[in-house]
Amino acid sequence: MTREETWARYLQIATVDLGLSHEQFWKHSTPRTIKLLLDRKQIVSKHEDQYREFLMGVLASTVANFSMTRGKEAYKPSDFMPSEWNKPKKQQSYEEMSAALQAWGAVTNVRQ
Repeated sequence: MTREETWARYLQIATVDLGLSHEQFWKHSTPRTIKLLLDRKQIVSKHEDQYREFLMGVLASTVANFSMTRGKEAYKPSDFMPSEWNKPKKQQSYEEMSAALQAWGAVTNVRQ
C-alpha cells in the first residue's frame, strides 16, 4: 500500500467510522491519533451494546413477568440477554448460605 493509499484509508476511517470532518482530519490527525480514536470507539461500542442488551432484557422480563401466573419464579433481565446465557451460575458456599440465613434470623448457632 502506498503512502497516499494509506492516508486515503485513514481519511475513510476517520470520516465514516469516527464521524470526523475532512477539516478535522487534516488538521489534527496522525496515524497514532486515528488508532487511539478507533480503540476508544471500540470500547464505547462494546459498552453501548451491553447497555442496549440489558435494556431489552429489562423490557422482555417485565413483559414476561406481567403475563405469567402467580407462583412462578420471576424472570430476570439476564434471562433474556444472550451474552449471559453461557456464563456459569455462581454457587453459594456453605458459609455464604449460613451467613445469609443467620442474617435473616432463620438459623441460630447450635454450638452455644
